[in-house]
Amino acid sequence: MTPVITGTAEAANPDRAADFLKEAADALGLSGWVEMTESGGAGEGRVRFGAEGCEDVLGEFVAHLHRGSAVVSLEGLSVAWGQVAEPGEHFLIHYP
Repeated sequence: MTPVITGTAEAANPDRAADFLKEAADALGLSGWVEMTESGGAGEGRVRFGAEGCEDVLGEFVAHLHRGSAVVSLEGLSVAWGQVAEPGEHFLIHYP
């Protein structure tokens, strides 16, 4: 079994947030997915994501998400830990 996390967060710009998650996951060698939903005005919305990999690396990923960047801030970040039997091979962005 492979450790997995799933989560959600509010983002002022869901497109940039999705790119931020993908870049971080790719840099750490994680597989998974992110999808965006817009809500409210001015491009605000929510991102949902899942990532798979070793527990230590997933911990680094979560810490990176909490730190954010100069351009991306994830508000109300919620993460749940679990296990997956067959991990994926890539980190994908699912567009609405």
